[in-house]
Amino acid sequence: MLRIKSVTLKGFKTFAQQTEFTFGSGVTAIVGPNGCGKSNVADAIRWCLGEQSFGLLRSKKTVDVIFSGSDRKARQGMAAVSIVLDNEAGELSIDFSEVEITRRAYRDGDNEYLINGQKVRLQEITQLLGPSGLGRRAYAVIGQGLIDRVLSLRPEERRALFEEAAGITGYQQKRHAALRRLEATQLNLDRVRDVLTELSPRLASLKRQADRALERLQIETDLKELLQVWYGFQWHRTLSDLTQARQKAEHDRNSTQSRRERLDEVRAGLDDLRLRQTRLRAEQGERNQSSEARHRRTAEVIRGLAVSQERLRQVAARQDDLEAGRRRLHAEKEAVQQRLEELRVELELAQGRRDSCQQTVDRLQSQLAQREKERNAAQEQWREAAVAARKAESQFAELRSRLEQFDERRAALNRRLAQYEDDIRQRNGAAKEAAADLTALEAENAESTSEVDRVHAEMHALTSSIEAGTVALRTVEEEGNRDQRELERLQTRLDLLRPVRGEGTVYASAVRSILQASEQGRLQGILGTVASRVHVPARLERAIEVALGAALQNVIAETWRDARGAIDYLTREGAGRATFLPLDRLRSRGPIPAPSSSGILGNAASSVQFDSEVSPAIHHLLQRVWIANDLEAARHALDLHSDHSRNGRRPNDLASNYVALPTVVTLEGEIIRPGGAVTGGNDGRRQRRSVLAWEREARELPAELGRAKSKARLAEEKTRATRLEVEGQTRRRTDLERQRQRLLRDVQRRQAALERARLHAARSEQEAAWHLRGLDQTSSELAALDTNEAQVRAALKETAVTLADARERATLTERAAHTGPDGMLLRLADLRAEAAAAQENLNNRRALEADQRRSLIRIDSQLRSLSDRQTELVEEADGLRCDISRASAEERELNAERDTHQRKVAELDSDLRQLDRDLARAEEEERAGQQLVLQTESDWNASRLALQRSEDRLQSLRREIHQDFGLADMEETAGLAYQPPLPLQALVAQLPVVQELPAGLKDDVRETRARVRRLSNVNPEAPQEYEEVASRFRFLQTQSDDLERAARDLQQVISELDNRMEGDLRRTFDAVSTEFDSFFRLLLQGGTAQLSMTEPTDILNTGVEIYARLPGKRTQSLDLLSGGERSLTACALVFAILRVSPTPFCVLDEVDATLDEANVDRLRTALDLLRERTQFIVITHNRRTLEIANSIFGITMGDDGVSRVISLRLEKDELQAVEVDEPELEAAVAM
Repeated sequence: MLRIKSVTLKGFKTFAQQTEFTFGSGVTAIVGPNGCGKSNVADAIRWCLGEQSFGLLRSKKTVDVIFSGSDRKARQGMAAVSIVLDNEAGELSIDFSEVEITRRAYRDGDNEYLINGQKVRLQEITQLLGPSGLGRRAYAVIGQGLIDRVLSLRPEERRALFEEAAGITGYQQKRHAALRRLEATQLNLDRVRDVLTELSPRLASLKRQADRALERLQIETDLKELLQVWYGFQWHRTLSDLTQARQKAEHDRNSTQSRRERLDEVRAGLDDLRLRQTRLRAEQGERNQSSEARHRRTAEVIRGLAVSQERLRQVAARQDDLEAGRRRLHAEKEAVQQRLEELRVELELAQGRRDSCQQTVDRLQSQLAQREKERNAAQEQWREAAVAARKAESQFAELRSRLEQFDERRAALNRRLAQYEDDIRQRNGAAKEAAADLTALEAENAESTSEVDRVHAEMHALTSSIEAGTVALRTVEEEGNRDQRELERLQTRLDLLRPVRGEGTVYASAVRSILQASEQGRLQGILGTVASRVHVPARLERAIEVALGAALQNVIAETWRDARGAIDYLTREGAGRATFLPLDRLRSRGPIPAPSSSGILGNAASSVQFDSEVSPAIHHLLQRVWIANDLEAARHALDLHSDHSRNGRRPNDLASNYVALPTVVTLEGEIIRPGGAVTGGNDGRRQRRSVLAWEREARELPAELGRAKSKARLAEEKTRATRLEVEGQTRRRTDLERQRQRLLRDVQRRQAALERARLHAARSEQEAAWHLRGLDQTSSELAALDTNEAQVRAALKETAVTLADARERATLTERAAHTGPDGMLLRLADLRAEAAAAQENLNNRRALEADQRRSLIRIDSQLRSLSDRQTELVEEADGLRCDISRASAEERELNAERDTHQRKVAELDSDLRQLDRDLARAEEEERAGQQLVLQTESDWNASRLALQRSEDRLQSLRREIHQDFGLADMEETAGLAYQPPLPLQALVAQLPVVQELPAGLKDDVRETRARVRRLSNVNPEAPQEYEEVASRFRFLQTQSDDLERAARDLQQVISELDNRMEGDLRRTFDAVSTEFDSFFRLLLQGGTAQLSMTEPTDILNTGVEIYARLPGKRTQSLDLLSGGERSLTACALVFAILRVSPTPFCVLDEVDATLDEANVDRLRTALDLLRERTQFIVITHNRRTLEIANSIFGITMGDDGVSRVISLRLEKDELQAVEVDEPELEAAVAM
């Protein structure tokens, strides 16, 4: 059986030193004076088992359970309690015969829980102790006041006791978990249904859009066939009309360029002014925030000041009330003193009256004394005669009664003889049957014990396997979590990059406009930016970024005309400026090969990757750039290059003094220009991500995301497989645990039956021997009865003669005995009554005087209390005045800070206004410069207008062709920049040479275009989107069905749990109700008690009412019971619960405090009935309770405020003292 073997305390409340309690089976008593720390033992057991309510621990916070120190003992930094449980029977699901549970608390509020020295969570301790009945049971430790509180609970709160006894708290937790899962499932189902509801109309819409897209595709095919003929004719006619007008307007270029450079300088100054304005506004915002914080603090100070002033006013009002009370008490005191003086005079008068009456009584008593002597002599003779007569009558009646008793006794003895003979025959037969049952039970018990050992061994092996699997599962889950976090990081990064790359936010606004117009088909021949078309290794990104600089945002165009069209677009839209690289016009000087010297990584153009389509642009930018490790390597390589170049030239070469130098960049971002200028260093600010890094990451992330998804999927599958294996083993262990528990219950049941059989056999033998002895004794009593009857009959005859003589003497002396002085006796009685009245009057006056004196003492006490309260109020008023003074000073400081802040804000506002004026002048200058540039450009554009119109017509026609056909093979005039399409026959449209338009072609084209326009809002991706949405709709529909099935399953589980809990709770309630009535009759010597449900139809939410009828009384409310009756009633309920659902141990803290010795004896009888299945630890002051204890612990407390323990063991009437001398032991028992 599970029980407490020992409890060790250190630093817990008053137990500063390490103190160990060793408990045996049965009942252990803890005794000691008030305040020595007895109840701290019960608190320690409750706390160690995981109690979280500081109210039940008689504390307010964690630090309250740690020894706080005393004048002679330093405080402790930690409280620790350890409980060792005997688990030989394996009631706890842990493979240890002894289980040590430890809880530690530190002053910083931290708590630690350990099982056999290993740190665990509180939940694990609760799960370990739950099946044994020690989880949350409120009656395992019954502290001070809990007995009475059992009756004071509301009926709904009292139900918790029966739920704990029924063991359904685990089911309740499962039910709550199932409800949470059901709620989550319902929420998921609602979300899925919402999504399905949202997708249904969208799916229908996508279906219609897909049909329209297919229809438009067919119309566009027909239109392209017509347009091939139309554009063939228009293109060749436009080429024939185009004349030579290529070069004009170069004379205005220099002027335009100069004014543009000046405009750029003005804009740079304007940017600096705007930056300064931003910084000043940020500083202004910070100061505004500081001002707001200061305003809030000022408001708080003002509120505190008002509160303190109000409290001071209230204190003054309370002082006035106390002064009025003091004056009233002084007046009352004077009245009481005056009344005392009046009572003193009345006492003197009453004393005189009583003495006068007493003297008269004494005189009459002396006169009656003589007459009383004469009458007493006669009465004595009459009494002697009457006594003799009564004695003879009594003796005669007694003898006759003895004869009747002899007859009844003889009949009873004869019946007993027959009963003894019958019982002896029955006991002999029962003894033979008990011997046979005992042999069969011993065989069954041995078989069950071996089966338990086998199951336990299998469980031990499974536990080891589960532990290893749990460790492996935890490792796999951690790996899976890491993979999932990496996957989420990559997905988040990709989601971030997609809009950044799609919107082009890393580029200048003009570049973004060009890219967006190209994607929308408004510009032709745009191949993208340099940054997007060059692939740079991560190690070289910094170097290439510095080498290219602003050229990273250069736009690559197929031809000069494409670049010119883009520039015109920017001009029309006012979208800014951009640099273009037309591939057909780029002319580059030859590359400068990088030397193979140390520290030189190579030529930049050969160190990056790019498509051959943009090769001219990349070579143009990078073929004369070298990449070096650092500046030293760059300088050394440039020196070698210069020397080698000069040595290789002829002496008469006119260009011998000129050496073509490259641009050199380092990995750290330094750059050496061909002219010798070096740029480098660090501006101390955090480096932003480069355009190259964005582009590289956007290219690499999809592949990394795919690998991460595969890795996460494999980790998830591995985790699922490991978890299924562990869960399978755990289920198997649970099945084995159930089987082991069932076998243990069978073994215990058989052992109990075996013990009962042995006891029954021994009892049968004892009863048989007792009946034999009774048979012999009854025969001897019959023989002695015959002898005594003969003696009594002879004595009866003699007593009859003596009775007649005594009656005759009593008649003769009766007359003389009843004659006396009746008149004097009446007078004496009146005087005695008068003296008694005087004495009563005197006593009343004395009582009144005592009452007045007590009133005087009470008034003096109240006056002292008022004086103390007045002192406290004066101190409180002084403190409030100090608070008001401090708050006023702080308010003044805050006001001064506010004034200083306002001055600084005014200065800042002045700077901002001056900056706004400067900014306005700079912007005006910018507008004037821009106007000049526009005027110059207008003059330049006018000189090119004729050529531009012809080219625009041709470009417009080309754009129309590209817009309608994409790639097209067209003839071009000499000198017109044109790049023919790649020879991809399947993608290039061939324009025929048409000399004359077929009749009606233009109308057919116009009609077909109209049909296309009518379908202009068609979504070309609709068919694909329709398939994706339809697939998702089918998937969500399947998920909805699965969630509905899961919800139904959870509702079924909840219903089964409710049925199980209702059944268990009803059975427990019925059993406890029966036992409650039995214990009530035992503890109160009769009466009846009953438990009733307030809601019998709703047992899981019902309350429990208690009805009690004391012996000889009607059923009454529990509030009308006395303190002892309430304690006994509550004990009966707790003992009934323990009988039905016993706990391994129970701590009773002074439950007998309100009981007298007779009630304590009945309480001991109840404990005797329960001690076989429950180990009791009783904290008591009662000597009668100590008599039932197997061992006693005495608690004392020294001057240092530390509790100490004295241990006593009572075995075979011997008292053994452990670690204490005899005087100390006697003192502890006497407490």
